[in-house]
Parts: sequence; C-alpha cells; structure tokens
Amino acid sequence: MKKQSRDQLQTALWAVGVSLVLAFGAQAQKTTDDERVALFGSTDGLPLKARQVEKRETTGSFLARQQDSAIAPLQIITRQELKMRGHTRVTEAVQSLSSVFNGLDLTQSGMNRGGVTSAAVHGMPAGTLVLLNGQRLASHGLNTLTGTTPSGVDLSLLPLSAVERIEVLGEGASSVYGAQASAGVINIITRAQGKGLELSVDQIRPQGGAGQGWTSSLNWARGQLRQDGYSLRLTAEADTYEAMGVRERTTASQGRQMFSHEGVAYQADSPRLSAFGSPLLMYSPTGQQKMYSPLYVNGTCTAGSFKYEGFEGGCKNNRLLTYDIYPETDSQKLHVLGEVLLPHAATLYAEVLASQQNLQIAANDWSGVSGKIADTIGAPGYLEAVLNGLNAEETYTFWQPDLPALRQKYKKTLLRASLGLKGDFKGWHYQASLLQSQSKATQSVEKDNLASLGLVDGLSSLPNALMLKPLDAQNPLTAQLLNSREWGQAALASTALTSAQLRASRALFEHQGQSTLWAWGLEAQQEKADTQYSQAMAQPSFKGQRHIMSAFSELQVPVRKDLDLLASLRADQYSDVGAAISSKLAARWAINRRWAMRGSAGTGFQAPTLAQVHQLSSPFLQATVQLGDCTEALKAAASALKPADGQAVACTSNSALNVFTNGNPDLQLQKTKQVTWGMAFTPSRNVHVSADYWRVQMQDTLQLDSVQAVLADPLRNTSALMANPDLVSLDGGGKAHNLALLLKMKNKGQAVKEGIDIQARYREPMRDGRWVMGMQATFMLKSKDRTSAETAWVSDLGAYSALSEVVTPRWRSQWMVGYEQAQMQWQFNINHTSAYVDKEVVALNTVTGLSETVSGHKVRGFLTADLLAVYQASRRTQIRFGMTNLANTKPPLSFYSLSNAVWGVNSHNGNLQGRTLRVGATMRF
Repeated sequence: MKKQSRDQLQTALWAVGVSLVLAFGAQAQKTTDDERVALFGSTDGLPLKARQVEKRETTGSFLARQQDSAIAPLQIITRQELKMRGHTRVTEAVQSLSSVFNGLDLTQSGMNRGGVTSAAVHGMPAGTLVLLNGQRLASHGLNTLTGTTPSGVDLSLLPLSAVERIEVLGEGASSVYGAQASAGVINIITRAQGKGLELSVDQIRPQGGAGQGWTSSLNWARGQLRQDGYSLRLTAEADTYEAMGVRERTTASQGRQMFSHEGVAYQADSPRLSAFGSPLLMYSPTGQQKMYSPLYVNGTCTAGSFKYEGFEGGCKNNRLLTYDIYPETDSQKLHVLGEVLLPHAATLYAEVLASQQNLQIAANDWSGVSGKIADTIGAPGYLEAVLNGLNAEETYTFWQPDLPALRQKYKKTLLRASLGLKGDFKGWHYQASLLQSQSKATQSVEKDNLASLGLVDGLSSLPNALMLKPLDAQNPLTAQLLNSREWGQAALASTALTSAQLRASRALFEHQGQSTLWAWGLEAQQEKADTQYSQAMAQPSFKGQRHIMSAFSELQVPVRKDLDLLASLRADQYSDVGAAISSKLAARWAINRRWAMRGSAGTGFQAPTLAQVHQLSSPFLQATVQLGDCTEALKAAASALKPADGQAVACTSNSALNVFTNGNPDLQLQKTKQVTWGMAFTPSRNVHVSADYWRVQMQDTLQLDSVQAVLADPLRNTSALMANPDLVSLDGGGKAHNLALLLKMKNKGQAVKEGIDIQARYREPMRDGRWVMGMQATFMLKSKDRTSAETAWVSDLGAYSALSEVVTPRWRSQWMVGYEQAQMQWQFNINHTSAYVDKEVVALNTVTGLSETVSGHKVRGFLTADLLAVYQASRRTQIRFGMTNLANTKPPLSFYSLSNAVWGVNSHNGNLQGRTLRVGATMRF
C-alpha cells in the first residue's frame, strides 16, 4: 500500500512537471512586447495607482482573473444581504442557506458535540471545507477516536462584522484544495480596505425575552492600497447571549405528546420522563395502592409531572424542564488585516484572527437515589406510605433533584496568523504565504455530591425527610444541594495547522480575444492534535501529528469564443494514510447572450482525522453490554483467539461483555466522485436564473463496527473480537479470558447524494428606487448510505434513517421581495423546509391500552416569514430593525431531533426562538 501510494504521487508530480514545462514553453513563444513592459522595474516610474492590476481568485480556483470568468456554480452572499436577513452571527448566516443543512447548530453545540457549530454543504459535514480569505483554519480542538465525522471549523468563532461576503461553492474542489472539499467549499471573505471608524450594535430579543443577546463591533480602517501604498483594517467584535431554557418553549417541553396516526390516537412519553423526581415517588408491589407521589393531587399530577400509567397515585417527573435549549455564550473576536505595497508591483500582507468564546448550558441530570423506607413508626416516609395504602414493609423510593440541570462549560479559542507576499512578475501573478492556526477547547462539567449529604443508593431507610417535600426556597435541602455542586475539568484539547504555500498563475496566450490561464502551486502542511480526557468521560486520550505535501496545477482554455474548458489536478501525500490524486474537468458554454451551460466531473477525497488513525498502546474500555446466549459461532470465534499468555478464551452465556475501542492506523482515504451540470438564463442585466444538478458518490466511508453486527456474524468479524485482559475462574476449574469486543473505525461504507440547486434574482428599477426579488432553493433527489458493499442501501431522503441518524429534507428554499431607495430598504423573506417521515416511536394506543411501535408518522413542513428594514438616517448613521418569524410559527411535532435537550420537536429544521425582534445601529466617524 505504501509503495502504491508513492507510485501514485510520483506519477502525479510527473504530470504536474510536464505541464510546467509545456506551459513555460508556450509562454516563451507567446510573450508580446506589451507583456515585456510588465517586467520587473517597468512600473517604477508610473503613478502608484497604475502599478496595481485588479486581479482576484474566486472560490474553487487559483486562477487570478481580471474579470469574472469562473466556471463553477458559486453562490455569493454580500454584506448588504447579510444585513437584510438580520443575521448577527456567522453560524446563523451560513446555516440559513438552503444548500447548507445537517451541520451542528447551537442546540447541539453545548450538549455533546464539544461546543462547536459547523457547516454542511448539501448535508455533508465531512466533505465541507470552510476557509477564511481562501485559507484553512484549524479544526475544532475536541476530537474522538470513535466519531465518524470530523469536528470541522467552529463557525461561532468567526466575526460576522468583519465579513464582506460569503462564497459558497456547491461542488467538490479537492483538485484545488485537497481534503475535506469533496462536497463543497464555504469561503468567508473579510473586508479589506476603507477609511475611518465604524461602531455597530445589534440586539435580538426572542418571544418572551429568554435567549436575548447583544453584539457590538468596532471597525477601524486606514489607507487605500492603490492610493496610499498601504491599508490596515481592524475589527473587534463582542457578543453575549443568554441561555434559553426548555421550559420557555412549550412545544419543546411537553414530556407527553398526544398525536394521531392513521386515525388512531396515541400517547408517547419522552425518555426524559422518569420515576425519579422531587418530591420522591413511593412504590409498593404488595400494597393496596401501588404508588404514592406528593405531586398527585385529586387525581391529577401537578407541577409539570405526568400520571404514571397503570399505577394509581404515581407521577412521572419531566426532566426536560430542567434543560437549556440554547446555551449562554460570551465571545470576543479580533481580526486584523494589513497590506503594504512594495516596489515591482508586489504587496506584503499580514492577517491575524484571535477569538475566544465561553459557552455554558444546563444539560446533565442530577444523580438519582433509590432505596426503601424503614418499617418503623416515626421513620421518614412511614406515615405517608401507610396513609396512602402502601405496604410499609416493602415500599421502595425513587428520588432525584428537579433543580436546574447540571451545567457544562466550554472555553474555546481560535487563533490564526498568516504572512504573505503577492504581486506580478514577468506576466505571472504569484502568492506565497505562511500560516499558523490553532484551536483550543476546554470542557468542564458540573457534578453533584449527594453522598456528602448522606444521600446514597441502596439504603434501607429514607436518609432525609426533606426528600418528601418540593425543592423550593422553603426547603433547606435545596440550598444544601446547590452548594454541593462542584466543577471538574472533563477534557483539554487542541489542534494546530501549519502551512506554507506557493502558487502562481498567468495568461499563457490569447485565443479569439480570450486568455488561456494557467496556475500551479506547492503546499506543505503539518497537522497536530492533542486531546486529554478525564476518566469520567469514558473517552480515550491521544496525541499525534502528521505531514502533508501537495502539488497542484490548473488550466483554463478558451476552446472557442463561447466555450471554456478547465482542467485541474492535485496530488497529496500524507505521512500516515498515503497518497491521493484528485482531478476535475469542467466546461462552460455561452450558448448565446442569454443562455449558458456549465458542467464538471471530478474526483476528491476525505482524510481520516489524527484521532481516528491513532492507535493506543492498549485498547480502551468504553462500555459493557449484556451478552445473551453464546452461540456456536461465538464459541468457535472465541476458541480461535490466541492471547499472548497462552490462556484460552471463553464465551459465557448471559454474562457481561466488555466493549473496547481503539484507533485504526490502517484507515485509508475516503474517495469521492462528483458530477455537476447546470444552466443559466440571463435575458437582461436585471434578471438571472440558474439551476445546477450535482451528484456526489462516496466510497470507503468510515463506519464504526457495531455490537449487533459483530455478535450476529462473529466469524465474519473476527477482527472485532479480542480476549478480555483479565483472567477469570471457570466453573469446572482453571482460568481463562472472557470474550470481549474491540470496535474500530473501518473504510467499508458507501454513500450517494444527489440534488439540484436553484437561484433566481430580479430587479425592476422605479422612479424613486427599485424592486428586488430572489430565491434560492435546494431540491434533493437522492440521499442514501450503506454500511458495506454487501448490505442494503438505506435512504434518509425525506425520512429519518437510523443509519445516518438524520433527515435529509427534500426541499429547502428562501424567497425574498424587497424595495430599495436611497435612504430606506426593506425586505420580506419566506423560509421553507419540506415535510418528512418521522423517526419510529413507541407509543401507547389510547384505545387498546397497549404499547405499539409507530412508524411512518408524517411531520409537516416548516415555514416562517421575516420582515427587515435598513434606514440610512444620515451619511454617518444607519439604523436596522425588523422581525424574524413574524407569525411566531411553532415547529411541528417530530420525534426526531438533533438536540438531546428537547423532545417532540426538531430543533434544527424548526427554530425554537420564535418571533424575534432585531434592532441595530451603525455610526461612522
């Protein structure tokens, strides 16, 4: 494998080298007198403004162009459009796009995903590359050996006030950027030049006031590069947002949902409904009445609890009410970009990004305590049991504080510094850069200490009579419990990226009035990752690094005046997982002045993370499951194992089975193939419509071995079996190792995504302004996965899939109409996500009284409307105001959700903030 990888890299480098020679030869033959004027020193006598040639790269290409002749389907969201949509954070700006879905949002970030928010073009987070000004950022610091999807760049650490535009490439670009660009690229472009000082402040206030927040920013700029020979821009942004509790949104806090499916009425209980609660629940299997709860009053459960079906007098506690939906956040972000014009049309530039965020969310349950009451007159709980018909000799108690859930905190930082030189030399536009980026994350969890109060499991008497009372301000136990909380560090992690890159492009020759463009480049990268977990996190710690060497070339040829072809090739050599060759061939045909066609076909790849390929010195015990019958196949597989100590391996029925995990150094690159084809119609400068079909096919996707699959066919999964390290005594005498499982990530899955991206815009000039209308939409045609080439495909298109654990919406769209005047602009937006088939749920048939598994429940689509306006009060003052989700539309009933904090509602497809007031102002000095 290693030799094959080296051979592939050598072949690719040879191809790049040949293209270099041919291009230099073509350049030498085609150099004109006008081009010779642009040699070193030829501009020294010219005015400063004349020395600058306006060239820029577009996302998805390293070709420097003086005008837009890009071939790829590119969506651009300008700074003005961001304002008119009311966005205050990069996360919501990116995730609001119709083509971006199933990334990590704020409702998930604080629960169990390391506090990160991420992007996923066409629902593929592992194939989405996020860039800042065309350069990479370090991925989020927290990683695991067993996660199949890398964390990606944390969008919440990027300052929106520094953004000039966001460019979204809706096709793979591994042939240009390398790994993680197989689905698409999101390039966040910052503001570069300007003059003066700008102060802005924005506030959002959701319905009811919970979750409100402020964002303030300072932008200072000085110097125009072409006029003054330098430019400097500084952006400082700070924001603070309050947490929003689940109890603030009734649609998310219903522990029991009543619904109808196919004409049958059902009742479904949340997994967060529990016998453990406060005040405690008593249960007596032999009493006249089976249960007693102080919350049960006159046949009704009070204080947000629910009746315990089948047991008179019992109530279930609703733990949902103790959680947060959205976390409390506090962020500070600094971005500085400076440029200095040097002699010979060269520009020296430097960029610094420094961000930090503190995030806190109530997300973890308090410990539960179970036991018995003492069968003694006067003992705590004895009187309550007897008076309510329970048998005091056999009454069990279940108690858990219903105080606000225990919190977890994340302190995150993102740093990036880059230094570069760019300019023009002998017809070449070049750029050389050095980059260092680091992401750090510290996770802390709040723990209770009930034992310090004498509240422990398994006691034969109730330890504290105050457990019979509500935990309110009058109960002394409330303050004791709150004071028993203590913080502990759960994880300390960091990732680092160092990169050196050299690239150059030029026009080789003219053909039919158009230039043949060529670019090439070299890149060296080093990646580091270090994650240290506490023992309580049940995750293995690791530390590793690797090097990546890359070479790439890109050529755009005007075959005819109306037909352009583009070919790109990139070779990447990883020090740990081998080599990858990525290529793409694209074309654009201007059929006439109104119609144009474009298409591409290419290959790409995704690289496993450093965590996923890191092998621990010994496997890590992650879980223990209960083994049923030890089948003959399991016995045969166990006997075939040969531990180093020579002892036998035994398989014992109805025993505990340890599950270990480890990284897999044999992981390979995940290969992808992409195809796009699109049409654009531009009948006038005020009308544009485009539609682009795309398809991504993924091979060798990462799949973690599952316990069920291994036990079902152990002889085909022998690599997932191991001998438990400890020896046990056998019933018949002697010692042996118990059978155990060793689950690793493997390259064995496949996936296919397919859809159509649609964009349209229309402008109608009027006497005192102009009307603007537009829409963007993504229509999904296919989304399916399978765990191996031998298993069946499972689709998540418009339906929940237990394999992918997500729903891919068939249709997501945004519609806009607005009116623009010199001083006033307003915009009305409609946002829509289509319906889908829900996740299976176990529910009670209210007619038969029996539990059933309900499948096929349909979740209606979600539609909201926004109205926003910008008023230019004076040349220096701008005021923004508006409302999102005007009708306060509540998300529909859904048993699938990406957040663990809510139930009965999908927090991702249906925003839970509700109607939200947004106001802001900007002052320029």
